[in-house]
Amino acid sequence: MLDKSKLKFNCKPCKWIKKNIEKIGKKFNSVAKNELSTIIFDEGMNMNIKSFYLSGYKNIFNTTIELFNVTALMSLNSKGKSNLLKGLFFGLKLFNLNPNERDKYFLLSKSLSKPLNKNTFNNPYELKIRGETNINNEKVDIDYFIKVDWASKSGIKIIEEILRVKPEFSERFTVFYERKNNDVKYKKYEKRGCDVLDKIMDNEMIFDFYSNKNIYYQLLIEKIKSINFAIDRHFDNSSTYESVTENYNSNEFSFCGNKKENTPENLYLLKTFHKNHYDRIISAIKNLFDDLIDINVEKIDVNPNIIGNRNYYELYAKQKSVDAFINCSEMSDGFKRALNNLIFLSICEIKNVSIVALEEPENSVNPTVFGKYIQIIAEFADSYKILFTSHSPFLLQYMPLNHVFIALENNEGNTFFKHIKQTYIKRVTEKSNRLNVLTGTYIFDVLSNESNFDKEILKEALDIDE
Repeated sequence: MLDKSKLKFNCKPCKWIKKNIEKIGKKFNSVAKNELSTIIFDEGMNMNIKSFYLSGYKNIFNTTIELFNVTALMSLNSKGKSNLLKGLFFGLKLFNLNPNERDKYFLLSKSLSKPLNKNTFNNPYELKIRGETNINNEKVDIDYFIKVDWASKSGIKIIEEILRVKPEFSERFTVFYERKNNDVKYKKYEKRGCDVLDKIMDNEMIFDFYSNKNIYYQLLIEKIKSINFAIDRHFDNSSTYESVTENYNSNEFSFCGNKKENTPENLYLLKTFHKNHYDRIISAIKNLFDDLIDINVEKIDVNPNIIGNRNYYELYAKQKSVDAFINCSEMSDGFKRALNNLIFLSICEIKNVSIVALEEPENSVNPTVFGKYIQIIAEFADSYKILFTSHSPFLLQYMPLNHVFIALENNEGNTFFKHIKQTYIKRVTEKSNRLNVLTGTYIFDVLSNESNFDKEILKEALDIDE
């Protein structure tokens, strides 16, 4: 427990803590014992992730992704889009494991996660998260870095961690915690620097290190620990629209593999417990499909002798062109994909997810409504950042080009991502217009080595040195 009576807050990096101890100290003390992997903060208290850096995971090398409300990762097939997402997930999952669990996680992950290329086989895994938190209208920038050695003789181990903090009106970051192998320096007193020495076990992290220390910025550590990531694919939507669920009397969303996903059940739970999210989904899906009059979901009481100890839901739609109500399992794949994604985004907001990835959003969605679909998804990005992955040039027509990161390979066969510099967007667009092709088609043609001259233009536009 924090003893706020003993704290002084004279330095700039700590002023925001003084203002908020009274307001949120009890909140964090109450959630510290919660075993859930996601810590629930008050509205407006989520960490806003501004960017992340990733290297040393499979074929991913030296990549920084700046996160807008909606950001796209684009590439040809099998160039590393999914690996980038998995690499981010790998690092963030470490935040909520204890040291013993990390040991097992590393052991299971090594053969599937370490660099694949012979030239970078022993390169360490590196993840840097840069974020921003807004407390009482005062912003604090966070810079957290972790490095994992895949090739250590004693097994996979964490060899470096750094936490830096910059309040809104400060000109530079202040180091709060720095770890090299098993040696730690950390900031204990607000008037002094990062000068207290200590030791840490191999696969302990900053969150374990501070768990039993009476540190005045413990609230900050908890906020970093709360950063999380959810990936949704929904390539095959049919299996999620079954009316009978396998989970009897459960009020828990089926989400990210915690149980078999069921769309009718998830929508019913939103309707029952989160009506504002339900109404938003229904309004959005009706706006997306002009022929749709209404959509509704009900929980039906059925004799347990017939269905056993399970629940039964009816999810149905009414279209202008059809007199009768239609079970949504009979609707088009595009409808089912769109509804699933909007439900998923709503659950992510409820669960305070920081970054949400949607893989290949163009899959199954009719091109005539795709632009509107992307706009609706962007409007759902209230409290988190959305990452699209795609190998379709069509998505580029509905995204600002400087919000699109394109995968390329270096001379050693490793993948890195770059986005088109703002000063080159007009040039690339004009060139595609002269060729009478979509901008996305032009870029993908260049990536496919159709034109060495244009590849040099794109290389310059992406600020590529090698």
